[in-house]
Amino acid sequence: MGTFYDGQTDSLQSEFHNSIEWSVQHNRIIGICDDTPLFRQVVPSTMIDGKPQDAGRYEMHSTITNQTTKLSWYCHLGEIHFQIISVSEAS
Repeated sequence: MGTFYDGQTDSLQSEFHNSIEWSVQHNRIIGICDDTPLFRQVVPSTMIDGKPQDAGRYEMHSTITNQTTKLSWYCHLGEIHFQIISVSEAS
């Protein structure tokens, strides 16, 4: 889970979030980044019981807007692919 505090993020989370390239394909917002140790460090669902995972879910929270973005991710050929599952309404 990535948590934003007053527009600032932990430097590792910020570096990771900035490494994702977003685009719209087939009416879906998708993201791609390299499968790096940074990704494995920031996203908790990459390891379960000490075993690396090939897919999972990730949540980003914004405390400024009280908003949560839920993403699914999977590994393919050294890249991590993201798809937005849902975005809560800002309050």
